[in-house]
Amino acid sequence: MKKNKYAFVGGIDGHEGAAISTTGGAFFEGHWWPKHFSDDANPRYGAFPTDSIWYVTGGSWPSTELENTEDYTYISHRVRFNKKLQIYERPDFVTEGATSDYTAVITKTTDKGKT
Repeated sequence: MKKNKYAFVGGIDGHEGAAISTTGGAFFEGHWWPKHFSDDANPRYGAFPTDSIWYVTGGSWPSTELENTEDYTYISHRVRFNKKLQIYERPDFVTEGATSDYTAVITKTTDKGKT
């Protein structure tokens, strides 16, 4: 985005998606996803390579399964360090298919958020 242009990605007042400011952040115009579009994948990050082309991604993942414990340090959802055995390993919940709790969405507009 050019000078004095800012973008907000997230949710506010029941709307989710991107809001753009061309007034140095004084005012933002919302370009929201359709209602209930992102119920399972809330907007998280945005990229705005041009004034008219924008990308907004959303998603969620289970955090309780990735908590470090006395026995493990999680490097990512695919790799953990076993402190007792001193090895890196693949967590059981990945190999057993528990990744169904992960959600993701990638959106793109080429018309300044109109569609």
